Amino acid sequence: MSVAEDAVAGAVFAALADPTRRAVVRRLSQGGAAMVVAEPAGREVRYRLTPAPFAEAMLWMASTGARWDERLARLEQRLAQRAGGG
Repeated sequence: MSVAEDAVAGAVFAALADPTRRAVVRRLSQGGAAMVVAEPAGREVRYRLTPAPFAEAMLWMASTGARWDERLARLEQRLAQRAGGG
């Protein structure tokens, strides 16, 4: 994952860390989108969600999870070898 992709994933996690923000994202996502983009509409600013940042965060989670799965599998093998006297 590049530094830019990592920064985007970090921004997604920071946004979702707050329960109020999660509630806003949940409500916005019910409209069929994914991360917030501001769009000026006269004197108002309207927000909609876009999926790209969530996709990058999901890639980061999948990549990190896979690495941890590999590490835990190696640890399990080593513990099994020790328990078996090897």
